Parts: sequence; structure tokens; C-alpha cells
Amino acid sequence: MDINNEIEQMLAQADEIGTLVNEASIITLVNDEGQDVKFTQIDEVEYQGKCYLILQPAEPMEDVEEDEAFVFEVVPIGDEECTLEMVLNDDIIDGVFETYYKKFEETEN
Repeated sequence: MDINNEIEQMLAQADEIGTLVNEASIITLVNDEGQDVKFTQIDEVEYQGKCYLILQPAEPMEDVEEDEAFVFEVVPIGDEECTLEMVLNDDIIDGVFETYYKKFEETEN
């Protein structure tokens, strides 16, 4: 499964139906070097009882394709706070994107 190709197709479809994400969904994260990195939130997905965000870099990043997106798990760290952890497990990434595609197709019909 070529995730990047599928993401590119989904974003093109979203553009066609006018559902592109607006400025309000920009999330700023801090990388390991202490630098701010801005992401556009594509969607929030529940998968296997956990919450995940699909994020795409809002600005060009080195070694990252323009249509590439990342999956982050929303991890609670208290009653009212949470943190985002990048998901590296391919099975979880595939499952999150499958859930997203189904959700996207349902809203299209």
C-alpha cells in the first residue's frame, strides 16, 4: 500500500469538494532540537480505542514529501492535558489511514 500516493489522492479530492483545512487547524509542535514545527491537522481518528491525529507539515520540511502526512497518538498526561507522540508502528499507521479513508468516503456519499 503506497500511503503517500493515497494521501495525495485524498487531498486532491478534498480540494475538489472544498473541504480543505483552514488556518484554525494549525498545530505547532516542538522537535527534538527545540524548534517549532507547524502542522496542518487533516483529521482526528479513533482507532482501537485510542485517539490519533493525522498531521501534514504546514511548511516544507527536509526529507519530507509535500503530500506526506504523519500519525500522532493523543496521549493524556493528566485530567486536562495531553501530548502527541509520533506513531512509528506500520500496522497502527495503516489502520488509522484505513479508518480515515472509510470516514472520508462516508462523508463523500
